[in-house]
Amino acid sequence: MNNLKTEIKNFVIYDNEITKLNKRLKDLKERRERSENNVIQFMKRNNMDNNQIKISDGTLRICNSKRTTPITKEDIKTKLGRFIKNSSEVERVMDYIYNNDRKVVFKECLKRTKK
Repeated sequence: MNNLKTEIKNFVIYDNEITKLNKRLKDLKERRERSENNVIQFMKRNNMDNNQIKISDGTLRICNSKRTTPITKEDIKTKLGRFIKNSSEVERVMDYIYNNDRKVVFKECLKRTKK
């Protein structure tokens, strides 16, 4: 019983610390994003789009990244509809994709609720 109390106490301590760190991390990311936007705007205003800025441990440069949005159920339905003209067949395929043979994984965990 004493061991259980210790483990519960440790769990709560760790959970509190993780919550504090996540708040701090969120704040740091927001500050970094503001600084990033300011540096990018400065570089663009001063025609430094293709230049690099030397910093203590490397360089900074403006780059573009390409990201695709996640595929949604509606995207799949729309795209299937372009190939399968029968809407009931589209629904049947959608039902098969989402309701058959999908792997389900369960993981036990403690859920903490606060007052």
